[in-house]
Amino acid sequence: IIANDHTIYTIKPGRLFGVQSHVLKRNRKASASCATDECIIESISLGELQRLAEKYPELENTLHELALRQEFRRAVVLRRMQSFPTKAQLKEAFDAIDTDSSGTIDASELRELMQNLGATAFSDEEIATLIKTMDLTDSGNVGFSEFQSVFGD
Repeated sequence: IIANDHTIYTIKPGRLFGVQSHVLKRNRKASASCATDECIIESISLGELQRLAEKYPELENTLHELALRQEFRRAVVLRRMQSFPTKAQLKEAFDAIDTDSSGTIDASELRELMQNLGATAFSDEEIATLIKTMDLTDSGNVGFSEFQSVFGD
């Protein structure tokens, strides 16, 4: 998945792409391209996805969290103007987001990062949800070990 000529992430078999447009009601800002001849893309119509989300509220919540995390990845790419960091580059990326050098990423640092995505602001609830998806210790912020656990695949 590419934005501004930089790789945001690579989709593995069974993974989703494009949920941000549905969940966040925004135009797509990234594109997908196949890296191999074996690549197969299956699609679901927006209407069908909406029907499933209405029928299964937990699906809607999961899609929302996934969309926010993917938007976070895009924000990191745009901040660094490089592809999403490899496992070896995670500390450098984390430090670029941790602007107060506290060793954690808090809501204000996350909000600042996400504002780089354009005019559409992220609500306080979306920022809190994004932190929750990365905050594995329920501390209210994200330390490097958590960041590494979430993005070090």
